[in-house]
Amino acid sequence: MSSFSSWVRPSTYLVEPTSPIYEYLRPEPVSALLARHGEARADRSAQIWALLPLERWLRPAQGW
Repeated sequence: MSSFSSWVRPSTYLVEPTSPIYEYLRPEPVSALLARHGEARADRSAQIWALLPLERWLRPAQGW
């Protein structure tokens, strides 16, 4: 697993069912992506890294 995985836990933001990202994405594929990455079946750090800034950007835009 990449060094990315050792310092960030994206699930803290991306698995929240109330995350504003789910107004644009379906939660099931995101959960599957996180699961595959977390189980070290695949290095999905690039995809997760792409989702994190979007999720964080949407929070202030929606009053989070």
